[in-house]
Amino acid sequence: MPRFANPRHPTSITQLSDRQREQLQKVSPQLDGSTADPALGFTRERFRGLELWDVVDDDGVVRYEVWLHDIDAGFAFRGDGTPIGRIAQFGLTCEGDDAGWDFIAKAAAATEFGDSDAGGISWARDAG
Repeated sequence: MPRFANPRHPTSITQLSDRQREQLQKVSPQLDGSTADPALGFTRERFRGLELWDVVDDDGVVRYEVWLHDIDAGFAFRGDGTPIGRIAQFGLTCEGDDAGWDFIAKAAAATEFGDSDAGGISWARDAG
C-alpha cells in the first residue's frame, strides 16, 4: 500500500540534496515572487517547521515528495523532482495530475502521521 515515509525536518539549505535545492529554486517564486537565493527562506523563517516526506509505492519506491511548511502550506513533487502541486490552507491542488493527487491521498490515508503537520492536510480530492 502506498504511504508517506522518511520524514525529515531540515533547518538549513545545506541539509537538502542538490535535487532538492533545484526543486526549491523552482518553487521559490511562488513563495515570495522572487527567484532570490532560496537559502534566504531559512533565514527569514519562510520555511518555518519544514517537513519533507517521501510518498512511496508498494515496493518502497519514491513516487512523490511532499514538502510542508508554516503548518498549512507546501508543495508536492514527482519522484524526479517535477513540481505537481501546491498545498495551501490545509488542502492540496495538483494541477493536471489527478493520478498523482489520488496516489498521495491514498498514501496519506494509510499513514499514521502522529503530531506531524502532514496529518492536518486534507489530502482527498473534493468530490463535489
